[in-house]
Amino acid sequence: ELRPEAGAWRAELEEFRARAHDADEELRSSEESLRRNTAALGACGCEREGVEEELRQLAERRERADEEFASVRGMASSMRQELQELREAVRACRADPEAEELQQERDRLAEEVRAESRRHAELREEVEAERKSWSFLCLRRTQKRDS
Repeated sequence: ELRPEAGAWRAELEEFRARAHDADEELRSSEESLRRNTAALGACGCEREGVEEELRQLAERRERADEEFASVRGMASSMRQELQELREAVRACRADPEAEELQQERDRLAEEVRAESRRHAELREEVEAERKSWSFLCLRRTQKRDS
């Protein structure tokens, strides 16, 4: 009666040993997985610090860019307003009769100056021609007296 019981215990013992062996294998596998995951977590932690620093720098750059953009928009708005004022001033000048009269007078005086310059050049040419003709006459008279 002990033999069948001993055989059952042996079978049970073998089953326990097999289960213990499987549990040991599973434990080793879990420990290896834990070691790999711990290493990956450490690497991720280091990488995370770098990524967080990069994110912080990008946020700062974006903030500066937003400030610069707001400044440029303000300047653009100011320039649009100034341009509108200049357009209105130009329109007012074009519609101003006194300004128109002054422009016409300026154009007329400029034409008079050009005409006077031409006349002055013509008179110089005439004087030069007269001077040459007098010099020639004087030279001829001097030559006749000498002969």
